[in-house]
Amino acid sequence: MGHSSKEVATLDNAPISEILDGAKRGSTVHLAQLRNRTLKNYTLEFMEVFLLYLQVPEPGFQPTRHQVECAEISFFALLEVVRGSQEYDESLADATGERLATAFKGILCWICCILNLRPDMWPLTLVHELPTNKVQVHDAVASLLLVLCKVHPSVHNIAVTDNFFIELCLMWWVATDQGEPLLYPTGHRNNPTDKDGEGRDLIICLMELAIQANPKGMATCIKSERICTPQLFYLKAARRMVLLSRINQLKHLSHYPNITAENYNLRCMGVLTDNVTIPDPALYEVMMETRVPELYMEALEMISSRSWLASSDYHKKKCFGEILHISQTVIAWTAMRASHVVSTTRGVVEKGLVKLLGNTMCVADEQQNKPWEFIFQVLVSLSTSPKIIALLDPAFTQYIYPKLHSLAEKNVAKGLVTPAISTLKAFASYLDKKTRIRICDNLDHRARTGAVAQGRRPQKEMTCSTCHSVVYCSKKCQREDWEARHRDECHAMAREYLETKRAGTRYWHNTRSFQLTILRRLYEPSSFMWNTSSRPFHNDYQGRRLVITLDAADISDPTTLDVLDDYVKNTTPLLAPHLLKRFNQFVARFKADSPPRSKLALARGIGKDKGTMGLVNGTFFFGDKEVNVVTMFKKSKNTGDPFCNFDVENSMVYTCSHRDRYGTHGGRDGHMERNLKLLYGPNVRELDMFMRSQRRNSS
Repeated sequence: MGHSSKEVATLDNAPISEILDGAKRGSTVHLAQLRNRTLKNYTLEFMEVFLLYLQVPEPGFQPTRHQVECAEISFFALLEVVRGSQEYDESLADATGERLATAFKGILCWICCILNLRPDMWPLTLVHELPTNKVQVHDAVASLLLVLCKVHPSVHNIAVTDNFFIELCLMWWVATDQGEPLLYPTGHRNNPTDKDGEGRDLIICLMELAIQANPKGMATCIKSERICTPQLFYLKAARRMVLLSRINQLKHLSHYPNITAENYNLRCMGVLTDNVTIPDPALYEVMMETRVPELYMEALEMISSRSWLASSDYHKKKCFGEILHISQTVIAWTAMRASHVVSTTRGVVEKGLVKLLGNTMCVADEQQNKPWEFIFQVLVSLSTSPKIIALLDPAFTQYIYPKLHSLAEKNVAKGLVTPAISTLKAFASYLDKKTRIRICDNLDHRARTGAVAQGRRPQKEMTCSTCHSVVYCSKKCQREDWEARHRDECHAMAREYLETKRAGTRYWHNTRSFQLTILRRLYEPSSFMWNTSSRPFHNDYQGRRLVITLDAADISDPTTLDVLDDYVKNTTPLLAPHLLKRFNQFVARFKADSPPRSKLALARGIGKDKGTMGLVNGTFFFGDKEVNVVTMFKKSKNTGDPFCNFDVENSMVYTCSHRDRYGTHGGRDGHMERNLKLLYGPNVRELDMFMRSQRRNSS
């Protein structure tokens, strides 16, 4: 600068009127002296002088060196004004904030001059690597913008909608210092207002603020590629996450210990990544391609392992709480799109998801109840895929099962994990294909053979060679089904097969046989609800046929009941046109199984072989798709499974978008009550008997 500290000191005793006059005339010495006095005797008049040098310039304006120097002094003076605003009285603070809001555009323009930037043409070399002598200036500018946004709501509202402000945040996000993203660039991380010693990284806070208020604006800026490509944005995010797990690997932060509280920054990373990505499908695809969930999980697992060395249980619980909340977000990303479910789940499991859960089990408390419940509900949902349960089962055996027995009975984690583990173990028992149900898609199979498909499992030649979508136990069944219905649906199924295979969302027969076997296992304990002495199997209190929908991912309340006609009415619009014929024939066979309603006919044994079938809609979630396995179960003593008394009469599959099965069924709280009323109606005695048996079982 064109002045020295000695020159500024010569004006220490000068009257304020002289300082103000000199500063207005453009004397950098008087302007610097005014900045010094601002710390002790701030008034709005001082700020007006500084803002004289931060006005919006005319188009094509080229600042002189002197003008840039005055702007720099004014800029850093404003930083001190804003930092001290909490100590001003309310009226002065409000007036300061409102005036800064009107001057914000000019401040941004002079930031360009100070940083030597041109908003119309970003210097890509600057984006990749900041000059070492400029890092401190960039840090100071970012500090001012952050405190400006917090000083008054009007400043915040103007800032987050300004394109150049958003571009600045993104530029600092991808910029590097000595090859690494900017993370505590000045080497100081402690926030003096935080009693736990947690850090507040400037760039992370600024980016989180911008995205939280204007996620669409940031997403548009990222996709425009003016500053960086979307891939670079996510790569820098992933790298920051890794660095937060071991900040002392950075040279300028090597003096910090291995165990460093970065809870606030971790929380911001999860929030900002989620907010900018989820509303935009294109950015979600980029995030998956750059393996952000796996890299985030790797960092979280490392932090959870190191947190065991924390000095107190309080710090462990606080850190583990943040880790679980971010893990909940990462798991939600994993399960969002069908095209990425298997590969991304494999990645997060291999990067330490289950180990992380094992690390956090012993200190779980009520505050961590929701993320624990969410994570395990998603894992149970994902484990209905044989590829995913094959990954989860050995990981749980290594990291969860050994720790579960040592937990206290009242431990929150134990209460949440135990039912989930029972479900996962049951699912894993069907990984062996020899234990699964054999499939034959010929609806007339039982009528022809008198039993479900027996002997060896269907081989490749039993699958339709055109559509690859139906499978048979024999060539006779294949020919029979072709003549009856498959001729009308084959070409449409072939198109669907190619589309889903290209998109990575193909529903394979391996998955279907696995899920069909799971469905039978889930259906067995539910079927007792229909088995009453006063009426036939699978009827409601009025004698109408019922359909049960089983949500395989819902451990606590998986059952939904519908009258058959209502179920058909609600399901038909969801079916692809080529499936309607098969579905209608499927329903007709279930209706034909209805027993006579006449008590006299039943007493005479007429239709005694009727009413032994149950129609079940098994719901399995696969990313953003809902896979529905519609199955007719028939009572049998020769199922090949000691836990089940039902064979599969017929089954078919349709997919649709996620549905809220509680919304039209009394909501989550009234869901079971609606089911029971449909079953028992006004039969209070029978309902009371059922509820008493439920209480006995629970006790």
